Amino acid sequence: MANNGDIVVIMDSGFNSKNPYASCKLPAAEIIPKSAAPVISDPSGLWGIDGSIVLYGIIADILLIVPLLMYLLIADAASNNELRAHHMTYINMLYSAYAPLGISWWIVLADDSEHARTVVRTGVEQAGLGPYALLWVGMTTWFMQYKDSYNYFATLVLIEWIWAIIYPVVNILLIVTHYHLSPPMYAWLEKAPMKANPIDDPTPWSAPSQYKTSVTTDAVQNLLL
Repeated sequence: MANNGDIVVIMDSGFNSKNPYASCKLPAAEIIPKSAAPVISDPSGLWGIDGSIVLYGIIADILLIVPLLMYLLIADAASNNELRAHHMTYINMLYSAYAPLGISWWIVLADDSEHARTVVRTGVEQAGLGPYALLWVGMTTWFMQYKDSYNYFATLVLIEWIWAIIYPVVNILLIVTHYHLSPPMYAWLEKAPMKANPIDDPTPWSAPSQYKTSVTTDAVQNLLL
């Protein structure tokens, strides 16, 4: 693979099955540009941001804001605030999974570019770690912390029995959400037309002034300069 992310396809290896050392030559390669959304100049050809990105972005923001506010504002069922601390790991896992998407989708909404779409694409991948991994860590940690606090799990108070049902149900619903929303999100990020954005053609700060007009994002072309 080339340094700029393009895919390099080997067309001819020049391999001699009888004597591989008798006739060796450098393989010919063809550089196939990586897929990218089309850049257009006519705004009427833009599709607008996809509803799946808006919906998943709002869900991510809700998962970041609402649980934290509940933790900070709702009184604890226990007089020593011990039960509230059991939910800390789950909230931390929510932020670990959904903060990248909850923040980055606003960037695409405000200033669409290939760079912004790459950040959102990473956010979607990170969000998938939530219901498929991190949120289950938060749930099991909640069970273990309660066990450590009361020495016997059967002593769950009513509110904790409710959370014991809520957490796995929420995790499963978020698996379904990610499974159905991520494919159209990836499709829009890859195929939807966009306007040219200067952020997609950056110039390194350390580039000499005489080269600043010729340095591009094409790693192969830069080697020739």
